[in-house]
Amino acid sequence: MTEPLQSQATIVVVARNAEHTIGICMGSLNRQSHPPTKVILVDDGSTDATVEIAKNAYPGLDVISSPTRSISKNRNVGWQSAETEFVAFLDADCEAPPAWLENLLAAAAKLDVAAVGGGNKPPAGQSSHYDALAIMLASHLGSRGSLQGQVPSTEAVVPHIPTLNILYSKTTLEQVGGFDPRFARMGEDEDLSRRLRDMGHSLVAIPDAVVVHHQRADLHSWAKNMYAYGKGRTWLIRRHPNAWSPVFLIPPLAILLLPFYLICIAAVSLALCLKARRPSLWIRLTVLFSATHLPYGLGQIVGLIKRGDNREACRKRYRVGMVALKNAGNKGDEAILCAVSDRMEKLLSRPDCMIDPYLIAFGPSGLDVRPLPACKNARERVILDALAPARTSRSVRPLDLVSDAMRSLLVFSGFQGIFISGGQWLHDLSLPKHIVICSLFAFARVFRTRVGVFCIGVGPLRRGLSRWLTRRALGHGSLVVTRDDASTKLLRDCGLQHASTAADPALLLPTSSVATSKNRILISPCAWANFENIYALDQAKIDESFQNWTKLVTRLIADGYELAMLPTMNPEDRVFAEQIILRTGNSIECIETEHLSPSQVQGHIAASSALISMRLHPVIFASNCNTRFVALNYAAKVRAFCHQAGFDDQVVELDDPCWADEVLKKLGRSPEHVSDASSARTTQIDALNDGYHVLEQWLLRIESTRKPVQKEGATQCASLS
Repeated sequence: MTEPLQSQATIVVVARNAEHTIGICMGSLNRQSHPPTKVILVDDGSTDATVEIAKNAYPGLDVISSPTRSISKNRNVGWQSAETEFVAFLDADCEAPPAWLENLLAAAAKLDVAAVGGGNKPPAGQSSHYDALAIMLASHLGSRGSLQGQVPSTEAVVPHIPTLNILYSKTTLEQVGGFDPRFARMGEDEDLSRRLRDMGHSLVAIPDAVVVHHQRADLHSWAKNMYAYGKGRTWLIRRHPNAWSPVFLIPPLAILLLPFYLICIAAVSLALCLKARRPSLWIRLTVLFSATHLPYGLGQIVGLIKRGDNREACRKRYRVGMVALKNAGNKGDEAILCAVSDRMEKLLSRPDCMIDPYLIAFGPSGLDVRPLPACKNARERVILDALAPARTSRSVRPLDLVSDAMRSLLVFSGFQGIFISGGQWLHDLSLPKHIVICSLFAFARVFRTRVGVFCIGVGPLRRGLSRWLTRRALGHGSLVVTRDDASTKLLRDCGLQHASTAADPALLLPTSSVATSKNRILISPCAWANFENIYALDQAKIDESFQNWTKLVTRLIADGYELAMLPTMNPEDRVFAEQIILRTGNSIECIETEHLSPSQVQGHIAASSALISMRLHPVIFASNCNTRFVALNYAAKVRAFCHQAGFDDQVVELDDPCWADEVLKKLGRSPEHVSDASSARTTQIDALNDGYHVLEQWLLRIESTRKPVQKEGATQCASLS
């Protein structure tokens, strides 16, 4: 990134009939210590003197006429017209101090984050309304601790920065897709903040970029604006379930408990006025609080009925969520989700398709529901961030699961379809987990939510109760596609006769080139000696696995091989790999995979001479890029894939106490003795495409059974393929 004093920035101001404040705004931009490269005024069809006043206050102003009545569309028009590295937004009723842009650019250059911004405050001493407003917004009850009316005391990462005072890099705006037109006049900035955070970006507020906000100057216009904000909050929660918080129940409850609310708010207002040494503002502050909370609560209620403020927002949408294991750090799960969501996008991007895809990351550490972006790169970042590793990711505590399940009920009941994509979810190695998963799906079906599983592994299901729960959770009409024949048979044994077999979606994962050594052997180790030990955690078996891996690595180094560790389930595999390295006393690279995309992990395998892996997906990655591998069969799914793919002779069974010797033998074979699996791969991909066709039909049924009957001649969404 460039130095702050060399950085170029465009300032975008969107205005409509703002003649009373636009001169103050443009005049402040004309006095910046670091002049902007360009200032763009996007005029939303003003019928007053807004444009003329703005041009007089800022000579050389670029004016773009865009009468859309949509602030999100007009903000997009502004930043897309910029040709600079950075784009700053300032509202037409805001006044920036002289060092505003310079300070924002300096912070952006130092921090290298998605966005930097500052607070805003009402003008001081202009009226008792603004004085009372300053007191209210400085309190948590008035602003919920947000930057609206707040002056940050220190530089801090924040969940949201209002777009009335913010600086983005243009690359970030391009990556996230800009502002969502569904939020035409309310909530567009917080929607963008949430989408940036979903991608793993940070937003930072700084204390030396505070602007003066000449906002609604009377109670009537203020209350009207709060009513609109309340509707916007409901619309935001509908789009972003993660935005829901119990605190948002307070304004509607204030309406229901009005006498009690008025007594409490009068007492709070008195305390705040005495603290500010402005007791004369007590009545005004009490009225201002009421004109904030009550219209806001009413707007929230109306927002439940009215879906939005423009045609795009009011269209009936159908939410479909892909369920994944949260915080597992599993590159295989990430690869599956990336592949499936990419394929779904071919259907969901059609203009006549009304399905909104979501990622539902669920696990012992909580519930995370994020809309999936249309942009491939942005979608990949969302998936990687949601599934980022946590040290407690494999710790399953029944009480925590119950708590998560209760929160999940609220989310799942609002979706029209949910399906698990990839992984080994349906098994009874942890019966409490199996009960929770099946209960969630059964509960969703009560609300007519379609459920399913797509390209997953199944089993073991050793209990009659487990099989009964599985049958009740899915049932007739659900999506039931597995990745191997054994899983399909097990589900059919449970009574799900419509179960079918596809293949692992990671088979079609593209490879990202990685600069590395072609002569090295990669090792993807795992502490568990068998799949059952994921939950049993038998320390003797873990020690046995550690000893065998240590022996193998020592032998390979003694034979002159160049090695590198490739952990693909973090943090467990990385910790285990580091222990092996420490035990052998050798200098072996441990590749940092936590922040790599699955295609980059596959790139490392493609750039190596061979792979030894206990994990399934590194084996699949190796088959994708024709890298020799030895698969260590710690779970039935490893053997099942190798059998389907025609690689039976490249599997080593871990119940053989001398499996290290078997690995060395298979590595020592000449390439001509390695099986040709091209025909088997073709069969697998054909089966995967058949599975995608089943998924497509399932998605289309969600629309066809819920949306209004189309007139004759109307078209449906085109095929995925």
